[in-house]
Amino acid sequence: MEQQTEFIPYEKALELRQLGFDNLPLYYYNSDGDLTPFISFVSNIKPNNQSLFEGVCYAPLYQQAFRWFREKYNLMYTIEEVWEEDTEYYVVEITTHNRVNDFLQECTYEEAELACLKKLIELVKPQTI
Repeated sequence: MEQQTEFIPYEKALELRQLGFDNLPLYYYNSDGDLTPFISFVSNIKPNNQSLFEGVCYAPLYQQAFRWFREKYNLMYTIEEVWEEDTEYYVVEITTHNRVNDFLQECTYEEAELACLKKLIELVKPQTI
């Protein structure tokens, strides 16, 4: 299945699972990394992400992952478009404990989202391991 830009990539979904992300998904990644609709017959019981088969994990939307980082770790972000000499690029700002970490990306908005997600995971990993 072609990668959907609304969902974070499989490898990052696995990293989020290791960090404790367990929000109820619309889809999950099977062990081949393919998106599969998540069907829950028992709506009032939240499935345990850790009990899924090895290599299988939730496929969160970017907005779910970014909300999780904001709510759990108080990490805020912005992605801002910049034009300079007919070149478009994005500035990603991540606020951690009232400090702003900027980094530039010469890429598409979707690539900037992925770069932001990678940086958020990098910032949280030392706290959880």
